[in-house]
Amino acid sequence: MTEVVTDDAIAQLTAVLGTDLPAQTLKVLLVRSGGDVSSAVQSYFDNPGADFSNESVFQPPAPAAAVGDDVLGTLFKTLEDQGKKIAGAPRPAPKPRVCRLRRLQPAFGEHARR
Repeated sequence: MTEVVTDDAIAQLTAVLGTDLPAQTLKVLLVRSGGDVSSAVQSYFDNPGADFSNESVFQPPAPAAAVGDDVLGTLFKTLEDQGKKIAGAPRPAPKPRVCRLRRLQPAFGEHARR
């Protein structure tokens, strides 16, 4: 947090957004924007009335729920079965192409040379 929330960044935000906002709101905006002042200002104006005083932004994210091996095994087995079905399915024969042959007419005077 300390590397994205600097006194200079807070001063810039205060200059743009005014002195009515609490310091906590300014810090949250900077943390959410990764320290980019222009993104923090844009975020503030894009979300009017949003509660930016939430301190949970400073907490590390909760670990993602672990997926059991049985779920992954079932998923991969299903994908493998579907792949086998697709590979073993008969493919329709390609449609024959009909080409018309044109007999080329000899150029003017060419038949006389033969």
